[in-house]
Formats: sequence, C-alpha cells, structure tokens
Amino acid sequence: AWMVGGAIACETPLCTVSVEAARYRGREKFEDAPSSLQARAAFHIGRFSPFVNYQHGLHDYPFDIFRAELTVEFDILKPE
Repeated sequence: AWMVGGAIACETPLCTVSVEAARYRGREKFEDAPSSLQARAAFHIGRFSPFVNYQHGLHDYPFDIFRAELTVEFDILKPE
C-alpha cells in the first residue's frame, strides 16, 4: 500500500487552522484508492486547546466525521 498527501496550515498565537488532503491505494485490495479531505481549527487558551475537526471521505469509502474536542497541556516532568 502507498499513501500520498499534503497539508497547509496557518498558526497564530490565538489559533491554528489547517487543511489536509490524503490518498492511499491498496487498503483492502490494490484496486481501491480512497481519498479524504480534513479541516481543523484549534484555539490556544492558556493550557487549554479546544478544537473542531471535519473530515470528508471521497471515492471508495465516502464518510463525514465532525469532532469537537478539548486538550489540556500539562508537564509532570517540569521542575518547580
């Protein structure tokens, strides 16, 4: 199986926005070639980073996924 893709992103102190495209061949058999597009926006608020993500499948396996998540950054190894 092989995969090819690309991405473009813009990052500011307030947020990061990215768009990605990917295509791979041979997931189940060599004739299939699913593709997907993904857009993501993450916001930086102190240690918290809420983000929204949308992914759209093309060709052999069409699908739509929408996610809203929250990440929390912490460093337990940082000396005080």
